[in-house]
Amino acid sequence: MPQHVLGLFPNLDSTFHTNDLIGGCGGKPFIIDTLDKGSSLTELKVWLRDDAPCAIDFTSGRGADTEVKSFGGHKTATASKLCLDESEKITELIITYDKDHFNPDEKKKSFLRGISIETNKGQKFKIMPEKLKNGTNTLSYSVGSGVCCGVFGYADENFIHSIGFVMLKPVKEAVLKNVTYDDKDESTKTFPQLISSCEYDNDSELEQSHKMKATKTLQLSHTWGTSHSIARTLGFKVEAGYPRAFKIGGDLTQNKTSTHKHDHTSTETESRDFEWSVNCSPKSTIEANAILFLYEIEAKYKGTMELRMESGKVFSYKVICVT
Repeated sequence: MPQHVLGLFPNLDSTFHTNDLIGGCGGKPFIIDTLDKGSSLTELKVWLRDDAPCAIDFTSGRGADTEVKSFGGHKTATASKLCLDESEKITELIITYDKDHFNPDEKKKSFLRGISIETNKGQKFKIMPEKLKNGTNTLSYSVGSGVCCGVFGYADENFIHSIGFVMLKPVKEAVLKNVTYDDKDESTKTFPQLISSCEYDNDSELEQSHKMKATKTLQLSHTWGTSHSIARTLGFKVEAGYPRAFKIGGDLTQNKTSTHKHDHTSTETESRDFEWSVNCSPKSTIEANAILFLYEIEAKYKGTMELRMESGKVFSYKVICVT
């Protein structure tokens, strides 16, 4: 059976993720836990030597948050690599180990033998000796939400003796909230659109005034960007308003919508009626053009990502991103 190791790895809290260790306890302890950073596994590479895993590269995060940690010893020619897409989750995790299992009191030097992983996108990762010795066991590791936030175990310069995967427990919903913007750090691109055109003739001796009207259906799209790989893997909702701007004539209207809950990528359709005055001088003809200026706004924001677990618990971490 797997061992719970809170005493040996005090930073691992089973409230939000698994903490089972499988294998032996030779070597020194190692740990990487990226949950507090909102980061998760994006690439795993494992090397095999003398019928046992000997080294691991654990890559977490994407973009600016990418981080690589290495454990174990010599990196031989025999290696397997798993690369996870943004929405890819682990659906099966099987660990093979010696029958003489982890015992922190007796310090038995049994070994981890192999790791097998499958994902919801059909990927199959396997690092395993060609022939397993008698007395090996396999254990199906709990994958929880399918998001891996770290690894821990024992290793030395020759082998990975034991391993545990920090698997995030089932998440009911991920929600971005408490959003604030830095208005000084917004960039905009302008897209003018002709929405109405009309010609006015005035043959009289007096100035004439006209009302020009137009209706325009607008598609307002917004995407909340984040480099935090947990949110990108799970998908998330947003409880916030977002910046928008439009201009007709010489007046720029710029505001933020009211706070509401929506997907992190969505499009809203909105119909607007416009009306303005056109003055035509005596004995003249004018052409009036109504041009609507739409804006693409890129704004930095700060907020809190809440992982609302199926257990009812809530885990939160801070985010700084671009919409």
